[in-house]
Amino acid sequence: MTARPRALPPILLTVLLHCALLLALLQGVQNQRQTRPRGPAIQWLLPAASAPVTPRPHEPAPKPAPLTAAAITLHKASAAAPQASSVTESAPVIAASPGAAPVTQAQDSAHDDPFALDKPAAARTAPASADELLQQARKSVGRIDQQLRAESPQRFPLPPPDSMQARLERGINAAHEAVPPKWYQGARMVELSTPDGERKSRLYKIVTAFGSYCVTISPEGRRSYSNCP
Repeated sequence: MTARPRALPPILLTVLLHCALLLALLQGVQNQRQTRPRGPAIQWLLPAASAPVTPRPHEPAPKPAPLTAAAITLHKASAAAPQASSVTESAPVIAASPGAAPVTQAQDSAHDDPFALDKPAAARTAPASADELLQQARKSVGRIDQQLRAESPQRFPLPPPDSMQARLERGINAAHEAVPPKWYQGARMVELSTPDGERKSRLYKIVTAFGSYCVTISPEGRRSYSNCP
């Protein structure tokens, strides 16, 4: 007699248990799919094909109605009337334009020339005298002086050199030059000599916040730097 293997029943029981678990899992997934709410259905709309456009037949332009004899006569009369009026109006202008051009040109030249006399050139028959020329020159010089004063105004009159105001201004300027500029201010340049006589070189003193030095410029343009005397 052959003995049955003892391990066969446990193996069969394990296989059946796994099959039952797998079947239960698949059944639960299927139930979830059936009970899950479905979204709205999607409807895909495709563009409809456009109908072919048929070209319209060419329609001939309507022919104008034939003009009668009275309409032709009226059209000719209306076309000739503006031409006659334009010729009549343009004739006096053309005749007057040559005479007006010299007067306008003379007035413009007299207005532009500051030394021109008050009378126009066409009205003068005799040459201007020396007194008239001198008077006109004085007037022109006066106008030029007024224009220059308006462009560059300055204080008039200047105080005398020995007055209290002049001495006060010299003292303020000397005190300002004695104090060196601050570190945020630009350098100050003072000319110590003038190119007069045989010495034509210039000497400048440069004052900065960190010290001062002198620059000598020769007539040839060469520069030399040194300490100030």
